[in-house]
Amino acid sequence: MITVFMPGTYAFAASLTLAGIVFASFQWAKKKMKSDVRPIVIGAVTFFVFALLFENVFQQLMMTVVPDWNERITSSLFLYVLYGCAMAGFFEESGRYYAFTQVIPAYQSPETSLSYGVGHGGIELVLSGILTLLVFTPESFTASDSLFWVFERSAALLGHIALSVIVFYGVRQHKKRYLLIAFLLHIIADIPIGIYKYGAITLRTCDTLFAASIVLCVLVAHWCFRHLDTQEYPMDLQKGKHGNGPPNNRIFSGQN
Repeated sequence: MITVFMPGTYAFAASLTLAGIVFASFQWAKKKMKSDVRPIVIGAVTFFVFALLFENVFQQLMMTVVPDWNERITSSLFLYVLYGCAMAGFFEESGRYYAFTQVIPAYQSPETSLSYGVGHGGIELVLSGILTLLVFTPESFTASDSLFWVFERSAALLGHIALSVIVFYGVRQHKKRYLLIAFLLHIIADIPIGIYKYGAITLRTCDTLFAASIVLCVLVAHWCFRHLDTQEYPMDLQKGKHGNGPPNNRIFSGQN
């Protein structure tokens, strides 16, 4: 007899809600880019390559070089949180920087950062928010848990969009310090999650602190987006390039 796993009602409702959020975000980003979905796709692929592939390869390398690496990291709350948050911030923000400077440097409209963020955060939401919930739903998953899950994963998507705007602003304005700002904000946002995974705080406290850090990211991103020059380097979406774009794609070599 074959047993088919059926998620609980609340888990299914949460997954369905998150799927709707992803779909709505995709449609919104697609409209912002006049039906050009390339930044969205690049964002999703970049997350997969940098956050899932490169970061995991690095983790495996560390465990190979230092056999008791996991024991050393998990022996201290400080080391556990610092290492986990720093690795996530480094690989994901490096991915954003690489995408904006090497993969789609011709896309100069501010809306590019929003679309990329939807792709980057959307694929994470699908993997860690929907699939994880459907496959690993706890038996005690309640209506309250469902609401908090949707809130947390939606906030994470918003955070990815905000961080994408910040890195994009740094690239456009030749100010590499904004890559560092995005990296630090990413760490700040991940700290409550790291502490919760270690068992030092409750889920409610974690979500509250996480939400506060996302608000901080959004405020910085809002300032960056407002100061982006929408008239510089106009984008020809049909050609996928600019007629008068900057001569150097590696633009972080200039002003700091």
